Amino acid sequence: MVKDFPFPHELVGALALRSCSLEHLSVSYMLCARDFYEKCRRTYKWERLQSLALTSPSLTPTGDSGLINELLVTAGRVALRMPKLQDLVLWNGKRGEACAFIYHKESQSRDKASLTWRGTWDFNLDDVAKWWQKNLGPVQVKYVGLQKEIIHSHGDAIYHLRLPRDVIDPESLRQIRQEGMLGGAAAFHGVIGEATEL
Repeated sequence: MVKDFPFPHELVGALALRSCSLEHLSVSYMLCARDFYEKCRRTYKWERLQSLALTSPSLTPTGDSGLINELLVTAGRVALRMPKLQDLVLWNGKRGEACAFIYHKESQSRDKASLTWRGTWDFNLDDVAKWWQKNLGPVQVKYVGLQKEIIHSHGDAIYHLRLPRDVIDPESLRQIRQEGMLGGAAAFHGVIGEATEL
């Protein structure tokens, strides 16, 4: 069973609506990506959104691969209504495991896009990539493996997954990694990254 994050569902709906006017949104360990997407109504359109980064407790080596595929396809369905989207990251990490599903599109090219699975465990993106290619255009699929021994904290997960800067500011990342090395708590109860609007 996957443990949900502590963000109240009514606030997830409010954030989904508010995100329609943002350029960048990054929320880690406060709400589940699946909950966010469930609150995104079909009428919502994200005309300005360029980057979106969310965590999901479903993204674990023991997670149901069918549910993970469903989440990654749902992310694509919502991305269809984000015409300026350049970076989408769905990720999760804890001691000994970390993974990220990363969509990246060059800003001026429909044909230069990639889907990357980067993590301490393997996941087959074939079905997900077929859906994305059919609906969002050509994508190059990449797999990058990480050694689980290097993931000692959430900070290590963010660093080694090479997540975008909006996920956490560099100074906070440095502090979290340092606490992890010193054996400190380095607990991550939730971080909201940048939320930018015009």
